[in-house]
Amino acid sequence: YDEISLKQAEIYYSLCLTEIKLGKLAHALLWYELFLIINENISDSSFGDKENQQVDFYISQLILNTDLKGINRQSNIPDELDRLGLFVSSGCLKYALGYIEDFEREYEVTADKDHNDFLQKIRDFDAGFNSKGIKDNHDKRGVHTSFIFGCTIEINFPNRSPFIEFSTNVLSLLEGAFATCTIDNIYLKEAFLIIEVIADD
Repeated sequence: YDEISLKQAEIYYSLCLTEIKLGKLAHALLWYELFLIINENISDSSFGDKENQQVDFYISQLILNTDLKGINRQSNIPDELDRLGLFVSSGCLKYALGYIEDFEREYEVTADKDHNDFLQKIRDFDAGFNSKGIKDNHDKRGVHTSFIFGCTIEINFPNRSPFIEFSTNVLSLLEGAFATCTIDNIYLKEAFLIIEVIADD
């Protein structure tokens, strides 16, 4: 294990959080598994339960902010979440999928109004970023949208790397550039900005 370092664990953990913020659950779980593998083989690692709980909470929030169509596509994920020790996320997903009896039996809770209220608090909690649900999709092209000072920005791109990351960065750049419009007395005249990223298939 001469090639394993704490820095690797830090990078994989950071990438996992980034993917969660982008709504890309499948990618996040891959990075998290790599993080766990590396972290288990570092004797002086500072990572522990706190990081596990943070990832578990963020993924739970991601799941609870996903629409029913998106949730139904995740029906094979609960076992994977359990395997990675993300039991809260797994419970939230089972509940969202409608596996109520299994959920109550495994977690020894009653799925009543109080429990619904608790899940809504998790869903709506301000974690420092806007969780819009799971964005894993299998369409040929993807779309990122944002609304800045009256202007709708849409970026249409091939749904694969590196175009996904490139389009996300372009949107972030535009949001950052126009974040201080009112302070700088800059006003956007156009109601729409549509950017199409084209690649040879």
